[in-house]
Amino acid sequence: MITRGQRVFTIRGIPIEINYSWFLIVALVAWSLAAHYFPARVPGLPVAAYWGLGSLSALALFASVLLHELGHAVVAQRNGIAIRGITLHVFGGVARLAREAESPGVEFRVAAAGPAVSFALALASDVLLRLQAWPAPAAALLGYLRLVNGLLGAFNLVPGFPLDGGRLLRAILWAWKGDLQQATRVAGAIGAGFAYTLMLLGVLSVAGGNPVGGMYYLFIGVFLKQAADAGIQQVAWRRALQGITVGDVMAREVVTVDPDLTLASLADDLFWRHRFTSFPVVEGGRVVGIVTLQHLRGYPRERWGDVRVREAMLPFSPELQAGPREAVLDAFARLQQNPVGRMAVVEGGGRLVGYLSVRDMLHILALRG
Repeated sequence: MITRGQRVFTIRGIPIEINYSWFLIVALVAWSLAAHYFPARVPGLPVAAYWGLGSLSALALFASVLLHELGHAVVAQRNGIAIRGITLHVFGGVARLAREAESPGVEFRVAAAGPAVSFALALASDVLLRLQAWPAPAAALLGYLRLVNGLLGAFNLVPGFPLDGGRLLRAILWAWKGDLQQATRVAGAIGAGFAYTLMLLGVLSVAGGNPVGGMYYLFIGVFLKQAADAGIQQVAWRRALQGITVGDVMAREVVTVDPDLTLASLADDLFWRHRFTSFPVVEGGRVVGIVTLQHLRGYPRERWGDVRVREAMLPFSPELQAGPREAVLDAFARLQQNPVGRMAVVEGGGRLVGYLSVRDMLHILALRG
């Protein structure tokens, strides 16, 4: 699955992030457009002009993808769903919702918003193209935007989860049958079938002499198959964890660390003795961070006697904490985005009352699954 990227700016309070894989696909798209697409449509231009058109069009394509995801995000916000961020990556983009829709109607509206934006952009490009006689390069650019936004909207309407069309189908089945898990299984099965089709197309393209395009189809298929499986699993988890709070699952006997402890003492007195992989860091009765084995290994062993825990730890932030009365489903959604896979359970302004890990969640899922 695609990991999160580097935050570059914020829109409507939504962090916009770029995964490093995004730069690769932008470069490939720019090259393809400059070497093939625009020379075929606007012959006779200098090479630099083709590269300028290709680069501008590649950036415009991903601006369109961003607007598509913002469509989902804005509608989700208007329906009471917080947005953790939007990430652009090699396969397009994804809006990370803090939670899933709680009704078929909300699910349908959020899913429909993205393709609606794409089709609106395609229509706007078409209208601009017809308004006047543009110079050939500008007309080619507008034609490209009309094409890719139309394709983006149509591709996402394929009725297989996790594509928007699959979410629309899931919403319809959910409203009809009243069973979200069954609706997800049906939409997920169609999504898996579509993913396998893309993989087959990729293999055939590679065999037919198009290795770059073929591998891209293959990787998109794998990505969609993983996402479909994850969506089905997530709904099963939601059902298993319904009604459980963080306080029901958390570890209550927690070993804590002083921030002024050296890494040498942390290794010898805590990691070695307790065999845990992380500890909450507490100062003055309040949690100030979490330190893990990875943080320890980030420093050469010869420096462990000089470096303090406060220098190595991950500082405390909202994504690292939960409340004991919070629904474990909500905490689990944040835990999956958490860089350390742990959360300190606090109340009363930061007083530690427990510790939550992915392992705790898997334990309760095994009991209730």
